[in-house]
Amino acid sequence: RLEKLYRYILLENSTAIMTETYANRVRCALEKTRGVKLSDIMVQHAFTQLISEEVAKMREPSEQLIADVEQYMTALISVVIEQTIFSHYPSLCEEIQEIVAEMFEDSHRKCLEHLELQLEMEDDLFTLNDYYAENVKKIFEKLDIVPNENPTDEQAVDIMYRITCNRTIDVKTQPQFNRSSRPSESPLLFRTVKELQVRLWAYRKVVHKRFCDQMALFVRHQFPRRISEHLNTELQDRLLGADFMKLMAEPADQALRRQELEESIVRLESSLQELKRL
Repeated sequence: RLEKLYRYILLENSTAIMTETYANRVRCALEKTRGVKLSDIMVQHAFTQLISEEVAKMREPSEQLIADVEQYMTALISVVIEQTIFSHYPSLCEEIQEIVAEMFEDSHRKCLEHLELQLEMEDDLFTLNDYYAENVKKIFEKLDIVPNENPTDEQAVDIMYRITCNRTIDVKTQPQFNRSSRPSESPLLFRTVKELQVRLWAYRKVVHKRFCDQMALFVRHQFPRRISEHLNTELQDRLLGADFMKLMAEPADQALRRQELEESIVRLESSLQELKRL
């Protein structure tokens, strides 16, 4: 449930890339790199800047996933301890909970380190699978866009219309544009912006899938799997020592109640014997 919620939050935090509002952000990013005269380098700079903003949005949900899983596992372990024989030995219970807390603290630290490494690795634009290329090709074909082709003004307007009216590309859509309107920019810049939007959308899906799988898998490895595979070893190493009998010692208040109960039983037996003699 927590993993599914994590995936949902990542999607909710994503920007609606295939909208005219985001196209303006793309134009601003291209404008900031206009000093770079080579167009392919300019587009690469803009792409890197914009995708970095999307990657940064994945930090908070990932940190929340780590905290939620740790909280859930801590509560689960507490219930298990309370429902076993250990509950009769408060000192032993406290020691076990302290050992579990230390394991979870170490797991939490390792998960945060993995998150930082994941975010750092995303600085490099990289994918070996065909998912990105297939998504780009699919949208280009759907919108009838030919990459690197200089469109006419009428073709540019037609592309704008199809992108803004296509409700299958992104769940967050903007109001439709008037088909008869004309873009205020050159057809080449317009095509560059739209192509960049498509590529950003497709690559973000790759990054999203990486985070959904790798972060959730690492958190699962550090908490549930670590407890199931290593808790027994930790308990044996820490508990089966010279202080184990002290941990198993009967608490003073419990010893007093036991003594009072034993005395009551003795008095009751004496009373029964007297009744038999009478």
